[in-house]
Amino acid sequence: MNGFDIVQATTAGGPGSTTEILNIFIFRTFGQGLFAQATTMSLVLFLMVALLAFPVIRFLRRRENVL
Repeated sequence: MNGFDIVQATTAGGPGSTTEILNIFIFRTFGQGLFAQATTMSLVLFLMVALLAFPVIRFLRRRENVL
C-alpha cells in the first residue's frame, strides 16, 4: 500500500488501468473499515505474486549458473 499513491498519481492507474482493478478495490475496502476482508485480499494478492515469482527466480538462477 505504500507505493499505491505514487503509481496512481504518476500513471493514473498504469497502462490500460491495470493497477486499478485490485489495488483500488483493496484501498477502498480498507477505507470502508472492512479490515478483515481487505487483509484477506492483500494476502491473496501476495500469494499470487509469490507463486509467479518463485519459479521465475529459480529459472533465472539456473540460467545464471549455466552461463
